Amino acid sequence: MEPNHHLVSETRALLAQLEGFLLQVSAEAYSAALPLLGGSTLGQHTRHILEFYQCLSNGLSQGVVSYDRRKRDMRIETSAAYACQVMAEIQQQLPQLAQPMPLRLEVCYSPEPDTAPIVMDTYAQRELAYNFEHTIHHMAIIRMAATSEQVGIQLSADFGMAPSTLQYLRLQARAAS
Repeated sequence: MEPNHHLVSETRALLAQLEGFLLQVSAEAYSAALPLLGGSTLGQHTRHILEFYQCLSNGLSQGVVSYDRRKRDMRIETSAAYACQVMAEIQQQLPQLAQPMPLRLEVCYSPEPDTAPIVMDTYAQRELAYNFEHTIHHMAIIRMAATSEQVGIQLSADFGMAPSTLQYLRLQARAAS
């Protein structure tokens, strides 16, 4: 079974955008509670993104993926440099994550701690595609906060934008010219 090379390359490019943000954000801005984010931090959103990839990686060896059981590693959310190290590890794992390998997905939609999870069939490749979309969503949130007056980081115009949105905008630009 071959990994989806296009999914791997596009995920690498997306994570490279996130790394570009991490390389320019100050330590103070990375861990500051921002009112625009309801008191959460840029680091918490970054950790959330990266831990989903870690959950998928762990799921390959166990045959079960659970995004609910992520570690919530404070080092990722408080150190952009450490987040870059974690991202480098994820980048190396992407070909394995893009395999059409069957997995079980465990999810729990109840806030009650003792609720049994729902279990369903999935594939590593499908979960990597989900992680790609999840990353874009959180990068859009990071973009809103990072480009606000409170933080003032310059990000590329396509940071946190879905490929389908970028395609649409490019087609609209062509049609207008």
